[in-house]
Amino acid sequence: MYNLEGLSALSVDIYRKNNDFTEYSSQIDESIEAFCLGLNRVAITSLMPCIEGIIREIGIKIGISCEEHVNVKQFVNILKKIQQKIIANIVFYGFDWVPSDFKSISLHDGFNEQIQMVESLKYFLNNGLYQHTASYQGSTNLNRNGVVHGFITNFSSQVNFYRLITVLNMLYVCSVLTGNEGSLFHPSASEESKLLEKRLASIIIFKRALNGNA
Repeated sequence: MYNLEGLSALSVDIYRKNNDFTEYSSQIDESIEAFCLGLNRVAITSLMPCIEGIIREIGIKIGISCEEHVNVKQFVNILKKIQQKIIANIVFYGFDWVPSDFKSISLHDGFNEQIQMVESLKYFLNNGLYQHTASYQGSTNLNRNGVVHGFITNFSSQVNFYRLITVLNMLYVCSVLTGNEGSLFHPSASEESKLLEKRLASIIIFKRALNGNA
């Protein structure tokens, strides 16, 4: 899913085309290129403002006023509202009346995959990426405030880059669930994505040459 073919397809057919992502798609592309060059710290830190910007776009679209800096409380409120929209507009679409206790997020978290996906994103934000740095005890060192403000410096694993790409993909699903057109399946390779894949492959070859491994 996250090999060069997969990343290229995600970039071309999701990040560049979704209305909530388009403003940040160039920066996401640059982050992927930095990752291919082995500049993991640059790649990871440059994805973080994209995540904040995208969730702000989604929040505004569903009627939540966002401050310039999206804090974890706002982030979670946006995700809760998305879950409520899923329950009202998808699960109970066409129903004239539904008992109030049937609308609870906790109830649907027991069996609804869309609700569970958003719930897992909420958990990761609360207990990792956006957790207060003083309380953060995660083993990944992927904590937004700790990284951005220089409290955490050993965050540059490849897996952390993939974690943030996964956050982007989950936000894409949220965007689709709130009304943007798009498929929830992983995109297939296209002629345009194949061109990007070749570019990324050439960047990796260049990195190896710089490191004397050509």
